[in-house]
Amino acid sequence: MDLRKWQSGASGSPPSAPASPSVGYPKDSVPGVTPATNPGAHWFYQVSEELRAVQVAGGLTPDNTSTTQLMEALNALFMHVVLDGGTPCGFKAGSLKVLFKRVSFPNVTAGVPGDAISVTWPDSGFSTACLFAIPAFEVNAGDVNNWCAAVTAKSTTGCTVQIQEWAASTNAGTLVVMGFGW
Repeated sequence: MDLRKWQSGASGSPPSAPASPSVGYPKDSVPGVTPATNPGAHWFYQVSEELRAVQVAGGLTPDNTSTTQLMEALNALFMHVVLDGGTPCGFKAGSLKVLFKRVSFPNVTAGVPGDAISVTWPDSGFSTACLFAIPAFEVNAGDVNNWCAAVTAKSTTGCTVQIQEWAASTNAGTLVVMGFGW
């Protein structure tokens, strides 16, 4: 919305504040008794400039054909929850986006690297770059101290993760992975 565009009768300069304003709350008219509250041009100017300032602070150029710019600006300025199919999977605050998710990972046998798993970021990923991805895994059984999860590739749309044994296991067997999160 561009609050400086009107159908007709606009002035080239902002209106002056009223010299002796009426203070209180708006009221309806009572025919033949009292007139309705008259907000005046300065009141409309104040409200429209406050709303316009939110749009500009949110990085938007006011557009009189849009009816969603105030919400877009608020989303750009303040944190909001990111959803993946209705489930919270992160948050966005300004240009910072943090995503998280839990996915299944196959069981891994000691001494054998696990298959790489590809993860696609929810919410269209990252617009410019994914700075880092931190894998973590939940274990059902096995010698967890000798295993690690590693991000082997990352991009704006997803990452590749591999779980593998990094040292000789004292409890050789299978690492039963219940879930993997990022």
